[in-house]
Order: sequence, then C-alpha cells, then structure tokens
Amino acid sequence: MLSHAFDLQAEAAALEAAVTTVLAGGLRTRDLVGTVGDAVTTHDFARAVAEAVAHRGDLVAASPARDPELTT
Repeated sequence: MLSHAFDLQAEAAALEAAVTTVLAGGLRTRDLVGTVGDAVTTHDFARAVAEAVAHRGDLVAASPARDPELTT
C-alpha cells in the first residue's frame, strides 16, 4: 500500500525490512508458527515491527512476551 497507493518507496522498504528482521528473529503469529514453536499475539508482532522500524532494521533484543494461550 505504501509503495503502490502512496508512492512512499523508502517507507515501504523500511517496513518490509522490519518485518523480515522480526521474522528472522523467530517471532511468529499463530497463523505463521506452524506446528513447532510459540506464537505471539498480533499486537506483540506489530510492536516488534514498529521497534525494528524505529531502530532502522536492527535486531531488537527484547522480544515480546509470548501468549501461553497461543502456544501450539
């Protein structure tokens, strides 16, 4: 949306890089966690992405608290 609808290429790239960073760090929402691992809430995943954007894609040391109800 940022790239195509609003022509915000740098912002879109920053967001994509942040999502990649968070996924590389092991965080997954319930729909992405599969059969192995713990899931985080969508809120926690989004917070981690926002932190990664704020830190310009650096890995964020503090991971969100894992929700035991979403653990598979």
